[in-house]
Amino acid sequence: TLSYSLMSDTASNLATNTGTYVKNGLTTVTVSDAATIAQLTTIDGTTDATLSYSLMSDTASNLVTNSGTYVKDGLTTVTVSDAASVSQLTTIDGTTDATLAITAVTDNAVNIVAANGTGLSSFVQTNTNVTVSDAATIAQLTAIDAQATGGTLSYSLMSDTASNLATNTGTYVKNGLTTVTVSDAATIAQLTTIDGTT
Repeated sequence: TLSYSLMSDTASNLATNTGTYVKNGLTTVTVSDAATIAQLTTIDGTTDATLSYSLMSDTASNLVTNSGTYVKDGLTTVTVSDAASVSQLTTIDGTTDATLAITAVTDNAVNIVAANGTGLSSFVQTNTNVTVSDAATIAQLTAIDAQATGGTLSYSLMSDTASNLATNTGTYVKNGLTTVTVSDAATIAQLTTIDGTT
């Protein structure tokens, strides 16, 4: 007779449960690596044991929805595995005191940082890839770029004053953009400079 009351394995192995060793009557089942909500739900539904885990990794949408309330205080790290908006990250961060590991942020410029480049979201971390989904100012792009030094900054739209766009500090006005909007009155010289840069 095989007698055991404790188990510890990866989320994938416990969810797959080959041999049906995860079962009712156990004391504690420990998930040894980062688990998705779907995996935790599967494991939890297979046993009445206490489910012990400290790491999670899932999509922003799944972590925000938090079916089963598996995202909670007391975890060590919650990894957001895809691009998240600032609003989604705020929701997740409010659900747990764990460290958030953020892969990528995709949002409107003003949600990430103010138009003048102040108030940058704390969710933009050193290695975060940031995609700005609408028109950004040079100040906004500069602030994001200065923080996410190990990530990639992606944008296709810009909107700024003629002076800022013509001066082009940081060379953010470049080829490959979709639209550059001049937000105030421009001289012919400024427009010529901007047009020659992108």
